[in-house]
Amino acid sequence: MKLQELLKDLFEERQDSTYFNTPELSHNELELMKEALMKCDEFKEATELVILATPFVDNGKRPIKTDTIKIGDNVKFKNRVYLYNIMETPEMFDPKTLYVPVKNGACITPVQYDPITFMPHKQILLSVNVEQEMDRKATHDLLDDILDNPKEYRVKGMRGILVRGIFETIVNGETETDYDIGTINLDYNNPKYYSVTCLDNKVSGDSMTINIEMKFIPVELKEEFLEAMKLKDDFSKTFGTGLNNISPKDVDSFLNEHKKILL
Repeated sequence: MKLQELLKDLFEERQDSTYFNTPELSHNELELMKEALMKCDEFKEATELVILATPFVDNGKRPIKTDTIKIGDNVKFKNRVYLYNIMETPEMFDPKTLYVPVKNGACITPVQYDPITFMPHKQILLSVNVEQEMDRKATHDLLDDILDNPKEYRVKGMRGILVRGIFETIVNGETETDYDIGTINLDYNNPKYYSVTCLDNKVSGDSMTINIEMKFIPVELKEEFLEAMKLKDDFSKTFGTGLNNISPKDVDSFLNEHKKILL
């Protein structure tokens, strides 16, 4: 069985009419589904499947971040797999079929956004034979049916599957790639590293891009780092203010200053 087949019905139940809705399965649900996942083609050659509770771990020597892999027809994982979550991609639509009738010569388009006001909207499209006099009752009946059963008339797009985790061996067709992940530390109560979310602003001409990057501080330097950055212990209280002041260069500079302690 393919992973997409296993999750198809479950993800469809969680989809709503929001264009950017992305159904997701995380720790507790993945634990319940573990046996079923190991029977899927993508994971059946794994020697070990562990469900992670955090998006990064360490192997005693360095922190390891989870990677996100899009599942394709020939993608599978061997040896050790540390799975953090599984999610669907946003629904993508083919412009060629966006206005093709779905049922009874009618359809409801996906959510679209006005290029000026950015207001979301949908369109109800009806096919009318202009060579015949319009049957007003039939048209009203069709419109009532569309409004009563919108899911039956909705234009459907394509969704992919994304898996996020740490993978020792990734196979894509005939290509097999091994990664040196070492011995993963799963002691969540005694982490060796403290994660810091950094914002990197880059200005080019009249435009500015913001990149989000995760950096890691040895846990024994956490308090000193927070003091140096003039942040409170509770990051949630400073989100949107203090956090915006931390750049990757700030973290790199702090680590360079403490090289002797880290050696």
